[in-house]
Amino acid sequence: MIVTLNAYTEELDDAEAAVSQVLSQLEPEFHLKSNAIGIVQCYPEFLDNGIVEAIADALPFDIVGTTTMFNGTQRDHGGLGLSIQVLTSEDVFFSSYYSAPLAENPERNVKQSYKAVAARRDEPPVLMFTFAPFLKTIGGDELVAWLDEASGGVPNFGSLAIDHTPDFSKARSFFNGDYSWDRVGFVLVYGNASPRFLMASVAEENILPQAVTITKSKGNVLMEVNDIPFGQYLEQLGLADGESITAKETLPLVIDILDGAQAVARSMIALTPEGHVILGGTAPVGAQLRIGTMTYLDVAETAEMMFDAAMATERQQCLIVFSCLSRFFALESRINDEIETGKTLIQDHAPFLFGYTGGEICPVPGGRRNREGTINKFHNFTIIACVF
Repeated sequence: MIVTLNAYTEELDDAEAAVSQVLSQLEPEFHLKSNAIGIVQCYPEFLDNGIVEAIADALPFDIVGTTTMFNGTQRDHGGLGLSIQVLTSEDVFFSSYYSAPLAENPERNVKQSYKAVAARRDEPPVLMFTFAPFLKTIGGDELVAWLDEASGGVPNFGSLAIDHTPDFSKARSFFNGDYSWDRVGFVLVYGNASPRFLMASVAEENILPQAVTITKSKGNVLMEVNDIPFGQYLEQLGLADGESITAKETLPLVIDILDGAQAVARSMIALTPEGHVILGGTAPVGAQLRIGTMTYLDVAETAEMMFDAAMATERQQCLIVFSCLSRFFALESRINDEIETGKTLIQDHAPFLFGYTGGEICPVPGGRRNREGTINKFHNFTIIACVF
């Protein structure tokens, strides 16, 4: 059984006061079990001013997480806050690790880092949490694939860092008092835990029925569909003008790689002079692609759908929820509404942690990658949840 403790603070000026606020909400002296891990989402300044390090020093277990531009718990939320969710148990065990830098030979370093933390125990983990910086030189799909190869397909749930700057220059992962722009934090979970994974993305009615086939791509660069430049295809639909994409933040590409698993959404980052489009994830040749829209109503309805599904899970002990930055943009001025949906539906039934992310990692139904009958996928435009 897992006991969940969480806390929220917006104290950015006084590390001692921030630590005091966190400890008074967690009350670890009364609730902490033999094993524990802390998962944190925070505004970047909490790293710069040493408050994350001070909180880590005050707690007798590891903390791991990423920066974000908005986070919260069932208690409170905001754009300038720090949220921590502590999972603690007598019969669930946690093993955590901070990877080597990914600047050189990232595939080797990711796989070796996983193997280093997995080697601490003889049995396989039931779950892996992955907390990555904002990846600028490798794709989120690559990270997920490397971890699948190293772990044999252990269910993987996690997020990529973001921040409030236009180029995500302050987006970092962190592990205790250390932080980095190119290291990945891992938590392996063992023992009496049965996580359930939920996700909601673009509603089917908001996806164009016409599908095209990806005929040329390289990594996360989508070059051609149906043998024409993708930029030209967007122009035909009235979604690009040859230099830029119209409202790209709210135009998901729904890509089905025909592997038997659920399709995933991809964000469009930029249009190149060649008419190619840089995506937030890979787009393999042969995959089927459809274009959708993401509106305020779409975010509200899919969030309600996912939180309703979480409440249908028996004996909820906690939820960890990550939502894509593109969904935040679709909320426009009503930036509190997605987390408020969770607070209204969950109420006091289960503590939850919420944060916006630059990419979501979550298993989806279908495929044959692991024993649960799911396959690990990297997502955009998606809200995901891990429910214990």
